[in-house]
Amino acid sequence: MEHSKIIFINNNSILIDENTELVIIKYTKDNIYNMSSVNDFNENITERVRHTKPLTTKIASLSNESLSLKITEILHNTDFFYVYNNPNKIFSTSAIFAIEDIPKEKSN
Repeated sequence: MEHSKIIFINNNSILIDENTELVIIKYTKDNIYNMSSVNDFNENITERVRHTKPLTTKIASLSNESLSLKITEILHNTDFFYVYNNPNKIFSTSAIFAIEDIPKEKSN
């Protein structure tokens, strides 16, 4: 199974694989009220924030690319995310320093 490490600017990191479920959180913009209540990533839109249902990298359009590129596709233009089974720890996407693929022999 492929793994990637998301490294933050404070040197903390998290390890995820293609089955890790992520929930994306975005602040609303002024034009949010012109959007439908659900978009391509199954986002639920409220007055202040949008959040997705749990997503895995399997929804990424870059299906033949590395896991790190799939993660980048999902997280771009987002404000925060969390791992679905751990909603008490929310990560800021602006604090991401790097996303790197981990070779299979190192992730086991």
